Amino acid sequence: TPAYYAKAFDLFMPDAAAFLLAEYEGRPLAAIVVFVVGDTAWYLWGASSNDERNRMPNHALQWAGIQWARAHGAVRYDLWGIPDAMGQLATAMQGDAVGVPAEDLPVDVQQLPEGELWGVFRFKQGFGGRALRTVGAWDLPLHPLGYRAYTVALAAQDARRDVRALTPAAVAQRIGLGGADVLPPDVHSVDHASAWAATLAALPASHVLQSWEWGQVKAQTEWAAQRYTVAGAGGRPCAAFQLLTRRLPGNLPLQIGYVPKGPLVDWTDPALVEIVLARVEAAARARGCVFVKIDPNLRADTSAGRTVQHTLFRRGWRESDDRIQFKNTAYSDLTVGEEALAAGMKSKWRYNVGLAERRGITVRHGTAADLPAFYALYAETGARDGFIIRPEAYYRLVADTFLGAQADAESPAGGALLFAEHPEEPGPLAALFLLRYAETAWYFYGASSDLRRRDMPNYLLQWDALRWSLAQGCTRYDWWGAPTDLDDPDDGLQGVWRFKQGFGAEFQPHIGAWDFVVMPALYTAYTQLAPRGISLLRSLRR
Repeated sequence: TPAYYAKAFDLFMPDAAAFLLAEYEGRPLAAIVVFVVGDTAWYLWGASSNDERNRMPNHALQWAGIQWARAHGAVRYDLWGIPDAMGQLATAMQGDAVGVPAEDLPVDVQQLPEGELWGVFRFKQGFGGRALRTVGAWDLPLHPLGYRAYTVALAAQDARRDVRALTPAAVAQRIGLGGADVLPPDVHSVDHASAWAATLAALPASHVLQSWEWGQVKAQTEWAAQRYTVAGAGGRPCAAFQLLTRRLPGNLPLQIGYVPKGPLVDWTDPALVEIVLARVEAAARARGCVFVKIDPNLRADTSAGRTVQHTLFRRGWRESDDRIQFKNTAYSDLTVGEEALAAGMKSKWRYNVGLAERRGITVRHGTAADLPAFYALYAETGARDGFIIRPEAYYRLVADTFLGAQADAESPAGGALLFAEHPEEPGPLAALFLLRYAETAWYFYGASSDLRRRDMPNYLLQWDALRWSLAQGCTRYDWWGAPTDLDDPDDGLQGVWRFKQGFGAEFQPHIGAWDFVVMPALYTAYTQLAPRGISLLRSLRR
């Protein structure tokens, strides 16, 4: 409020603060406030107009502030606030309280993201000085429940400011609804399954989650699927992405966006990657998305992976721990053939496959009619291992779609439902659901019973899944899920990984999930406020 700054003026002026104003022809263009305590001065507050910016009033003000600080005995001028990523970089380079000269930071300031503190950093680093990171703020909650309520209230307060201004008309104007098509002219919508399949066949590394069939599944579960191509030379598609959107509650035309395991692009082509990311961003804006999430099927330990992560960061994307898919996975190379595949397994795993056969375990290929048996076993597995499963109708959709595609010889998609059984047991001992697209098979869902575990049904089941994938002409078997950190003994996927590793699976670290934020306040409300509120309610119920 004005009274707050007036009080600061009364308390600190004239000896401990300077309220500096840049003017032109009697009009104020910019203002800063500099405080001095001991031998340090701080530039705490600043404001500027859009008028006469080419006269550089902000540069003149900062230089005047530095001169004033020196005249009042300061030996240090604190420019007060840079992006934490720059502080982390300085700490990694220097690791002490001295900091790193701004010009020595290995970044191109012209390529930094817009918004937040990035534009401010570009301005401040031009004055020289050193980048330094402090330990930051730490809280000691004396009353945990009260502290949780406090953090929820703070997040709500931050979000409420912008949300109040978001009437349906304002949102529509902001995202361009009702106006001309805001997608770039090289982005084209694809509305036919055959055209989408042909597009994916011509692009590198297609993924089942970018398939038409997966979009059909999601379209029946409160998501909408839009498929886009990006035209290259001669108008031919050089990239593509399936954008899933889901409407947020309320009467505002707002959605969240997700490009699962996409976009599909040659990640080794930096210029093309820039274009495609820009097109994903444009599509998210055009669809009225608060944000869009991608989790590219791209290894993090490659030159392309490292370059893409830098590109995402520079364009303003945020790495997200809120992942829908597993961050990492594991592959088996099927091009080696069945004999070499078996030889690449650990000896104990080969023994267990044979043991299962000797003890009467058999593998049966099921149909959609077997879905209830699979679901019952999957529900048992979820209850035992502590993960949440979807309603049976969801898996019915997946089965009908992909088993139906498997029966179509012209379809690049398919799947298999496999059961490990024993003649003395009334129900299956283990089951798995494979999805297939083009030359890759994915071990998507797995379930097991506590019965006859010593007969090793899961080992024979997986071996049959690998052989089925080989018979389908697949060149890669994706084990779908590996630990986020191989060195973390508490990672819940460590046991699963040891099982997969015994079959010769190769660990594949991926770059993870990244969010592009279109509406920051609503993004905060969606990603932070809502989860905190749910957590608080659960605490109150206990």
